[in-house]
Amino acid sequence: MISISPCQPLASNIPGKSFPKRKQNNIFRSFHDTYYYKMLPDKSTVKRTWVSYSPSIDRVYCIVCKLFGTTNGKTNSLSRERTNDWQHISTRLNEHESSIEHLNSVIRYSMYKNNRVDVNDLRLTSNTKLAENRETAFKAIVATLEDFSESIDRLYSSTANNLLKNITSFSFVTVMFLMNKIFDITTPLLTYLQTPSNDYIQALTMVDIADQRLSKLRTQESVDTILQESKEFSVKNELDEI
Repeated sequence: MISISPCQPLASNIPGKSFPKRKQNNIFRSFHDTYYYKMLPDKSTVKRTWVSYSPSIDRVYCIVCKLFGTTNGKTNSLSRERTNDWQHISTRLNEHESSIEHLNSVIRYSMYKNNRVDVNDLRLTSNTKLAENRETAFKAIVATLEDFSESIDRLYSSTANNLLKNITSFSFVTVMFLMNKIFDITTPLLTYLQTPSNDYIQALTMVDIADQRLSKLRTQESVDTILQESKEFSVKNELDEI
């Protein structure tokens, strides 16, 4: 089951070369294969590898939640009932991929497949807002690891316990806050450098600015700020400070 990819047929693969139309709110609407992708703030797109479309019932569902969801994850509408509400499909997809239940399902899938939490699998959420919410993501990972730590499978329980011990340590939280600040500096630069029509002078300017900001990050003031933020996060989430 793990090797099965989401069912994502194109309109050209459907009988009649088009998705079935349904009358919704006096307008005939249908699924479209553009829903397999999400547009990011920089106008680039990322594939939603969790979205599956069933031609036989003309409905969309989340294959990750259906196979690897918790009790709540398996009972959400995109897992249990599936949906053909084409009028509100964009909103439904965005809401689902930003939900804590979906993130839990993605983490469980990653653990089952890799015996570790793979950052690449977390991209299945395709959700920038959720990725920026460290606390939401952190709690989801901890909850999932706690669940796996009680598994009767010794390999899963041992791996989950070791990961749980690592990510709930103060040292891990400190590195997490540090890396977040580094990514805040480097991500805009990397995104710009990958655009096909970037301006050479603008690129050099952005490199200089990033270098200055990274240099400032090495100062004692910045280090103290990171440590303070890490302590506050640890206290709020009842972690052990080291």
